Amino acid sequence: MSGLLVTTLAALGAVLLVLAAVMRWTRLVPWGLAGLGTAYALVLPSINVTSAAVTAPLVAGGLFVAAEGVFIAAARGAVPKPEPARALAWLTASGLGAIACSALVLVLATVAIGRSLLITIVGTAAAVGVVALLSSRSQGDRPEG
Repeated sequence: MSGLLVTTLAALGAVLLVLAAVMRWTRLVPWGLAGLGTAYALVLPSINVTSAAVTAPLVAGGLFVAAEGVFIAAARGAVPKPEPARALAWLTASGLGAIACSALVLVLATVAIGRSLLITIVGTAAAVGVVALLSSRSQGDRPEG
């Protein structure tokens, strides 16, 4: 894939996340994450399988921390911002948790259970469904921008 396209998408995603934090426009967060995620997805085919298995959870954790950091930075006056040390501890712990969860999803998605494709597909769908459910449940805690 074109290096310029990947760089442009990643830069656009990063700029959107910075704008979301500075201007408190949290509705830009999904677009920023989409830009960064798309850039990674375009690079993914050129990465060998072993490296992809290591980098995918790290990228997922990084995107999670980026989104959480933006939401903390964009918190409105009605929502008290956590003190910096507490916010850093939260970002560290939740980032490590996101890395662990995404690694678990990756393992569950790639391990053939009982050599049945159907069971593997159902397990993958269930893991993705849990992540989607947790994500949608956390949206009620987010400040709107």
